[in-house]
Amino acid sequence: MSKQPRRVLGIDPSLTCTGIALVSEGGGPAGTPIYFGDIVPKGDSLQARILDLAGAIGKLVDTFGGFGPNVSNTVVVEVPASRPRAPRHQDFGPRSALSLPSYGVAVGAVFMQAVLHTPGRVLTPASDEWPSRSVPRTAGDAHKEGRVRYVEGLYGLERGALGPKTRAGNVADAVLLATACGRPELAD
Repeated sequence: MSKQPRRVLGIDPSLTCTGIALVSEGGGPAGTPIYFGDIVPKGDSLQARILDLAGAIGKLVDTFGGFGPNVSNTVVVEVPASRPRAPRHQDFGPRSALSLPSYGVAVGAVFMQAVLHTPGRVLTPASDEWPSRSVPRTAGDAHKEGRVRYVEGLYGLERGALGPKTRAGNVADAVLLATACGRPELAD
């Protein structure tokens, strides 16, 4: 019996720009990129943006999650950090008491759609748990440009292939989620 091919859909949730990436095994040490992109929820209210995000994720997982019985699927949804960024800090970074609950609702909406729409497994690593030592940190890097360049180099992509500067960091995080969580040997 041969091993089933694996495809991993990484999702970095946000109410402003949700990064998404689909990676499969083979084609090099980091796998083969199938799709990189983002979802920008639309709507004038928080509720409208959450509903739009949930609907888009449901369609996305239906599209990329239905690979048939001979493919092993995993969806990886990043969740909020499980501990403060550094021992000297007592907070979780620049998120305010007003934005963190909205972000949590966005994460919950994405997670529920992933669970409802995928026949495979759904992983939920915290944002402070999955980056390996080789992944550039984001402190002081507003648009995660270090991670963007790292992903471009990892997959041999042209500069700018992950989208505009303001969105590329979220897409890079989704790529790294899919790569690290789908291929544990890369998450040193």
